[in-house]
Amino acid sequence: MYKLTANTGGRYSYSLLYRFHGTQGDGYGPDSALAVDAFGNLYGTTQFGGNGGGIVFQLSPGPASTYTYQSRLHLSANHRITYIATRPLISG
Repeated sequence: MYKLTANTGGRYSYSLLYRFHGTQGDGYGPDSALAVDAFGNLYGTTQFGGNGGGIVFQLSPGPASTYTYQSRLHLSANHRITYIATRPLISG
């Protein structure tokens, strides 16, 4: 997961917010648009991991432009994620 920062001259620089490992319970294959709350927390989903159906995750801003990962929900293969207007809806 990367953060893009606009620079002068229409150029952008990027920095790594979080690297999904897939083997540490954090899922892999992030595949949704991110939702942002009033505190700057980012929420998204992964296509794989969890209990076979992906993970809903949260990235919280910290000091010095760092972010902390937290798994919010592990989905089973019986659940599915549907995207409507880029916002994930969970059913099942």
